Amino acid sequence: MLKDRAIPEENLTALFDFLAKFLEMPYKNFKSHVSEQLIKCTCEKDDGPIHWVGEISYKCWFVVKGMVIIYMNGKDGKLIRGFFKAGEIAILPNSFKNSVASGSGLIGVPDTELLEISTFQMQQIYELFPKSLDLESKIISSVVGKSELRDRLIKLSAQDRVNEFHSLFPETKGKNRTVKLLDKDKANYLNLGETYFSRFCADDREE
Repeated sequence: MLKDRAIPEENLTALFDFLAKFLEMPYKNFKSHVSEQLIKCTCEKDDGPIHWVGEISYKCWFVVKGMVIIYMNGKDGKLIRGFFKAGEIAILPNSFKNSVASGSGLIGVPDTELLEISTFQMQQIYELFPKSLDLESKIISSVVGKSELRDRLIKLSAQDRVNEFHSLFPETKGKNRTVKLLDKDKANYLNLGETYFSRFCADDREE
């Protein structure tokens, strides 16, 4: 993973626009202080997870571009349980807030761009800007539905699962997809065999 302290202004604007949807911060120096704590990260093809199953999550990430996969370990390999897409914050709430080992891990799709912050830095932000705790609570509440979405999708027929998935995540569809999520990962998420999955998306071949 490539890391850089220099963050483009448009990335910061995207982050603070996202935060403002939940709660406006009534502090003059909030944006400048938070901006100074962030690190820009770019995920590369051969990177491992940005967070491993079973470890305590000391970081969270705003997804500037691309996608972050939520996975668990199964007896036959990883089980994909959800995604954080561009414009969302990738966080494992219980582990991040309570310093407990997480049952899930996170993987950045290649070329995904993230803004990273740690729990230590967040503690400083809480102390300086108390209302940021309310903001965090609202963001965490929005994450809860990730697993529920998958539960709803896998009750559909195979064709409807694929169609609904591409309706929800159009950036992953077709040869010109902007997020190059692999077919095997889509199939895993939708509880379909990869070969079986491929029958339902002939226009969605990987390059």
